[in-house]
Amino acid sequence: MTLAMAQLVRTLVEAPTRLQEYIDNCACGRSDKAAANAIKKELEAKDAAIERLEEEIRRKDAEKDNLVHMQKDLQAQIEEVKRVLDSHAQTTGAFPSDQTKAAVRVQSRYRGIHGRQQVSHKRMEAGKRSRALVDRQQRSAQLLQARIRGKSTRRLVQKRHQLGDLPGQRRPPPTSGEANQMVGTLGSVASYDDGDSVDSDYDNDDFDFSNLGHEVLAGELELAKVYGQEDPPAAEDELQWECRYFILFDSCICHFDALEHGLPVGDRGIIYLKNITTVEKVLASPTFVMKGANKVYLFRLPSPDEVMMRTWIAKISQELKEK
Repeated sequence: MTLAMAQLVRTLVEAPTRLQEYIDNCACGRSDKAAANAIKKELEAKDAAIERLEEEIRRKDAEKDNLVHMQKDLQAQIEEVKRVLDSHAQTTGAFPSDQTKAAVRVQSRYRGIHGRQQVSHKRMEAGKRSRALVDRQQRSAQLLQARIRGKSTRRLVQKRHQLGDLPGQRRPPPTSGEANQMVGTLGSVASYDDGDSVDSDYDNDDFDFSNLGHEVLAGELELAKVYGQEDPPAAEDELQWECRYFILFDSCICHFDALEHGLPVGDRGIIYLKNITTVEKVLASPTFVMKGANKVYLFRLPSPDEVMMRTWIAKISQELKEK
């Protein structure tokens, strides 16, 4: 009994020490686990870095192989050129110095390919920055040229108006036979008055052609006009068509006789989009039509081009929606 009591006492005395050792072991285990996790993450990061380096090395090797192949191709081309030059020299009796000079020129040419590519890239970048400036300068030059031509052009328009030769100008009433023929082809005859003046497209001042806004589209179109109605006639081939150069702005459409040296010349007319109600394609015909108040404009491409015609219709429709 005394021995049992002694062992119990010794156990109780050693209990705090053993408990502290247990706690220390548990804390040490947690520290070891955290350290192991940190080491594992560090190893994973190093593995990822190694993979990136290997990928970079493989890419560099591929570039090196490409350069080697390019060098071999260039060398083969140089050898072929040398062979041709030697053969030509043997045939024509050329001097060795001529062969050497020709070979040097060929080598310089092929060495300059890479340099020209770099120069071309730089020129493209510079061109993108300068195109906007060139467009602004060209538009300013067009407006200045239009103002310079304005006075003489208006005198010419007035003279043609007096002679009755202006495009779209009202003509004297036709005879009964001519009127019947026009009724059979166009379905109706526009009324004529002695007080009718020049076509409203051409009844503009010089300042009307300045500050026209942003240029949207330009090109040649064939134009025909019908007065006194709001629908196109059935017989389009009987109309009087003329080819003119058109420029679509965001507020109007200007048209001229032609385009010379990048600038429009000749009689100048303006079609204000605020006077246009609709624009649409004519069914079963390579023609599109703009409808206004008692006036119809018919357009077609000088050479049939469905894509360009659709482009004109889309651009004009977009500007009409924004009004």
